[in-house]
Amino acid sequence: RPAEVAPPGGETVIQVDDRCLKAWEFIKSQITGDTAIVSHGGLLAHFMEQLLKGSGEEGGERVVHNASITTFEYAPET
Repeated sequence: RPAEVAPPGGETVIQVDDRCLKAWEFIKSQITGDTAIVSHGGLLAHFMEQLLKGSGEEGGERVVHNASITTFEYAPET
C-alpha cells in the first residue's frame, strides 16, 4: 500500500503528491518566462501525472529517462 505506507525514512505516495502540488504552486507563482525544473526522474514522472489529472492525458506509465529533457507548455489562466 505505497499510498499509505512509507518505507523507513521515506514518504507515502500521498505525501509525494502533496509535496509535488505545493512545489508546483510555488513554481507557478515565480514563473516569468522559460523555467527549468530539475529532479529525480521518478519524481518528475509522478509530478507529470499530477499535472495532467483531469486533462484527458492522464493514464499509462510515464518514464523520465536519465539525463532527459521533458518539455511542458503552461499557459496560466487569466
